[in-house]
Amino acid sequence: MITEVCLTYLNFRCIRELSPTLLSAPPIVPFVEYASCYWGKHTGKEKTENATQLALLLLVRYEEHIAPRLLLLHYYGRRCYWKTPNDKRFMPQGFTGLHGAAFHGIGEILPVLLATKEWSINESDNMGRTALFAGSYKRS
Repeated sequence: MITEVCLTYLNFRCIRELSPTLLSAPPIVPFVEYASCYWGKHTGKEKTENATQLALLLLVRYEEHIAPRLLLLHYYGRRCYWKTPNDKRFMPQGFTGLHGAAFHGIGEILPVLLATKEWSINESDNMGRTALFAGSYKRS
């Protein structure tokens, strides 16, 4: 149930409309950081059809969402992606839904994502990291 709550929240229009360039979650939406970082951890415990559909809805437009930025800031900090926080060159560009699904450990959704969009499993983000690399990152 927690997976579905996180993903439903991330798919709310007011959350989807947040700028993906923000450095932190606005105070009016405090749950967005938790949901962005941990929905995948909860998905590993419960994989329902509804959770899969909600994940697909998020991941198909992942690059336009604030979730990947909050996720990467949480796990990597500014050291790996952003040398100057407001410089668009250091946005998580290319960190697609494939990267997000792999990072969150829900690899079984990758074939559906690949069929939905014209992504390549070998695409890398602006740091040269592929979805396979994202999936190999050890999360604590």
